Amino acid sequence: MLDQLITTINWQNYHTNQKRYKAGTFIIEQDSPPSSLFILVKGMLYTYRNKTLISTVDKAGEYFGEVSILLNIPHSATVETVVESEIIEIPFKDVTPFLTNSPIVAISLAKSLADRLVNQNAQLAKKIVEPLKNLEEQKNTKSRTSIKDNLDLNGLKNHYKEFRPNVELILQGRKPTALYILVSGKVEIIKNSKVIAVEDVPGYYFGDVSVLRDSPANATVKTIDKTICIEIPISRVSEFLTHSPDVAINIARKLAERVLTINDEFLHLQEELSRKNMLKFVKNNFNFENF
Repeated sequence: MLDQLITTINWQNYHTNQKRYKAGTFIIEQDSPPSSLFILVKGMLYTYRNKTLISTVDKAGEYFGEVSILLNIPHSATVETVVESEIIEIPFKDVTPFLTNSPIVAISLAKSLADRLVNQNAQLAKKIVEPLKNLEEQKNTKSRTSIKDNLDLNGLKNHYKEFRPNVELILQGRKPTALYILVSGKVEIIKNSKVIAVEDVPGYYFGDVSVLRDSPANATVKTIDKTICIEIPISRVSEFLTHSPDVAINIARKLAERVLTINDEFLHLQEELSRKNMLKFVKNNFNFENF
């Protein structure tokens, strides 16, 4: 349902925000402050981190610079046009008003970040297995910032639902039946029969990645105490987010936090692996006893 909504976006309609860049133009410089949210309309760009190519942006509707914009942090990579490209450019100060007035774009941005999160998790899993439990805990801990300042939970009281303790709201391996936002109480996140996190901060989302991607949940969510949640049935999520773009924007920000955590952990692991490989190379190729 969300996919059908997003595919209706015609990026050419945002022509007033479009700019054309020649090949070889640096749109974003690594470590520079956030300036704009960018959306590709036509063309191709390369993304570099520390002068190493890490990804290609070549599909209409692809976002870049979004994590920095949403979290107001420096850009973690450089983005350069490969061919002449048409790009939608939303200045930093206009991003929230733009997304509020274009809720389908806000939903699209949140889905893009959910896809990115899942893909980065998969890449990390290929690199190393042991730290994944710690990473899952870090990921949940770093996202525990209340959104009450940005979103009035009381304004969504008509969606409140109370749950008794020990109710499984989401089941691992199954598609969620609803999107949930924690209002009060406490839930535990269970993966492969192990509790990996406990959440009690109002404004915590669960089921968001699976709902946005129309995919099975990768963990079970179970109430510990009497718990009140905002519950949006899956059949109404598209309508709800369209009429509540502030929620879609908040989901995007939370997902951006999680993407940043994965990015940091992935880079840390790469550095550790490089260091260990170098030590192994030195040990295997040099005999220090002869010095």
